[in-house]
Amino acid sequence: MIDASLAAPSRLVNLRGPVYLGDFAKNATIKRVWGTNDRDGGAANRTTAGSIVVYRDANTSETTAGVTDTATFDSTDGLNLVAIATTDSFYRKGSTYTAVLKGAVIDGQTVNWPLAIFGVERVRQ
Repeated sequence: MIDASLAAPSRLVNLRGPVYLGDFAKNATIKRVWGTNDRDGGAANRTTAGSIVVYRDANTSETTAGVTDTATFDSTDGLNLVAIATTDSFYRKGSTYTAVLKGAVIDGQTVNWPLAIFGVERVRQ
């Protein structure tokens, strides 16, 4: 028998995994609205913001260059916005990027969670 509490996704960030946002031109700004919840599923704000970092091509080097993290987006509890401007030299054409929330505290729990995956000029026309 499988313990459902072990198999259930985190309720603190209301995503099941990173969302693929698509392929973007170099120097574009990519935006993603995402939510945070308490253990019971209600909207909850981050008590410790943590940081949103971006990894390139699944390597361990990370950056916060170009990342803007807006908590309580539109003055709405549990609603957040991340905007990533790909103007920095870290963002190279032909690469894939993963944005990750690291070290946030939500409802008393530390949360590290992949938020989004996107490419920069990976698709050839």
